Amino acid sequence: MKRNPILILLILVWYSGFSQTLSSPESVVLDPATGNYYISSPGNNSILKRDPASNLSIFQPSSPWCSAPKGLCIVNNILYATDITYVRGYDLDSGTVVMSLLVNGAVFLNDIVADGNGQFLYITDTQGWKIYQLDIASQTASPWLTSGIVSPNGIYCDYLSNRLLIVEFSTNGTIKGIDLNTQAISTLVAPTPGMLDGIARDAQGYWYISSWATNKVYRYHHTLLGTPLEVSVNGTVNGPADVFVNKTTNPEMLVIPSMNNNQVYFVPLAWTEMNEAPQTPAPRLFPNPAGQSTVLEYYAYKDTPMDIKIINLNGQEVYRHTIKPVQPGICRQTLELEQLSPGSYLLSFSAGEAVHHLPLTKN
Repeated sequence: MKRNPILILLILVWYSGFSQTLSSPESVVLDPATGNYYISSPGNNSILKRDPASNLSIFQPSSPWCSAPKGLCIVNNILYATDITYVRGYDLDSGTVVMSLLVNGAVFLNDIVADGNGQFLYITDTQGWKIYQLDIASQTASPWLTSGIVSPNGIYCDYLSNRLLIVEFSTNGTIKGIDLNTQAISTLVAPTPGMLDGIARDAQGYWYISSWATNKVYRYHHTLLGTPLEVSVNGTVNGPADVFVNKTTNPEMLVIPSMNNNQVYFVPLAWTEMNEAPQTPAPRLFPNPAGQSTVLEYYAYKDTPMDIKIINLNGQEVYRHTIKPVQPGICRQTLELEQLSPGSYLLSFSAGEAVHHLPLTKN
């Protein structure tokens, strides 16, 4: 049955009552240890803190070390913020500036995200059309991706699938995936509403993408297939920026900074209707025939380990690998084949009760 592509929420939406002190809110993150939200407010050159009682205070006032903060992320009790061509670091307990790094060559640093190990930060340069990688330990940054993307804005690290996802802030902007090992770029969603800003994911694996072209936030199926649903907000969203999902609450909370009217909306993700799941893509191997390695692309279900086997024509198992549970969605696993002799094989992999078989040729 075809349904109206609007996401129906229980209308329990709370929006900010502190618009007098917010100015162009851009990014929101949560410190799960304290329940405090941190909100970048580049219109008045500050970073604000909202405690669990909804009290708002200044965490970082306007200063030479906080001049136009935008993207935020937290790693090991340090709040990192992009600031035009700088990346700043602030101790969450004291507010002390612990890092102020000029990123050479940067034009307009925007969103920022940490990898799964807390070793690197990845930063979009929206006007420079680049992604930078920052080594936290050495406090050094260098260009990591310099082509193949247009006006990269929001960024998300899907570390279990070993990839970054970025959204492009352009009229024909797409959602792209970037392999963390090879830097191979794939277009995951095109076309989109355009002028994309933020990207977030909930605990069920669904994606949330904000668009300035429509002033809406969209919910995508965890495969990123199918028609996205509009998130219903009890208020006027104007310039939705870096959306964020607080997964520690029940229900989960979608946070939407609305830059152009100085609001932050808190939307409980309590669904009264779920979008129908689109057909999942068939698994595949590429390249195939393979050389020293091949990539298995498959659809992963939440908390389902993958058991991979390669069997030769005599029915003998010559390769076995088990992958820990991954987040739902399309995943890619590189298989190293150096030990296999040239010939024909059958690759078998299982996820729960589902078993798949794919022919494999090794050159």
